[in-house]
Amino acid sequence: MTTLYEELQQLAKLHQEGALTDTEFAQAKARAMERGQDHTKDGGAVRFGCAALEPHTIWALVMVGLLLAFFFGFFLPAWNNFDRKFDAERAQFDQAFQRHGLTGR
Repeated sequence: MTTLYEELQQLAKLHQEGALTDTEFAQAKARAMERGQDHTKDGGAVRFGCAALEPHTIWALVMVGLLLAFFFGFFLPAWNNFDRKFDAERAQFDQAFQRHGLTGR
């Protein structure tokens, strides 16, 4: 099975060699373009123009999206809370250290 690009190259070559008239070339090109704009492909792939996304690719993109949502929605805020709590405890420790006349770092 030839790709749309290969088919259009072949049609252009035939047109340049004179095997196809301008009208025949335009009609053949239009038919090839119609076939190339199908929205589905064998195996259930979703077509966007010339690129096809296979089901496993779509699944991987969904999983990456969920992972990013978890990271930015849960892990990062939790880490920031831990950081703030650590900073507050460190400040209390430093104040107690200085109250007793000890030198810090």
